[in-house]
Amino acid sequence: MLLASGFHLSFLYRVAHSLRFYLGFPGKVIASAIYWFERHYYHCEISPTARLAGGITFPHPSGITIGGQVKIGHGSWVYQHATIGGGARTVGDPDIGDGARIYPGATIAGPVRIGHRCVVGANAVVTQSAPDGSVIAAPSSRILTARPST
Repeated sequence: MLLASGFHLSFLYRVAHSLRFYLGFPGKVIASAIYWFERHYYHCEISPTARLAGGITFPHPSGITIGGQVKIGHGSWVYQHATIGGGARTVGDPDIGDGARIYPGATIAGPVRIGHRCVVGANAVVTQSAPDGSVIAAPSSRILTARPST
C-alpha cells in the first residue's frame, strides 16, 4: 500500500491541506509547492482547499482534477481523468456523499449534490444533483451501421 501512487497522492494532498490551514502564509507557500509537484509528477490537480474525507481512494491517479471547494465523502473512489469542480456560469462546487464511485473520464460540474453510494459511470457528465444510491451513466454506445461479415 505504501508504494501505491494513489496513496502518495492522497498523502500529499493531506499534507498540503493541513499546512495551508494551520501554518498561515508559509503554509500556503508550501502547499502551493506541493500542488505544483502533484500536477507535474502525477498529472493531477487536487486543490489544497478541497475537502476530501478519510478513506478516499485513487486507484489510477492520472489526470484527476478536483477543484477548490469540492467536498468528497468517506470511502469514495475517484478513477483516472475524472474532473470534479465548478461549472461554466455557475457558482459553487460539487458535494459528493460517502462511498461514491467516480469512474474514468467522468465530469461533475457546478453546485450539484451527489448522494451517498452513487456511481458515476465512465465519461458521464453530471450537471444535476442525484439522490443516494443513484447510478449515472453516459449515453450508451450503439452500432449505427453493421458491415456484413466476410
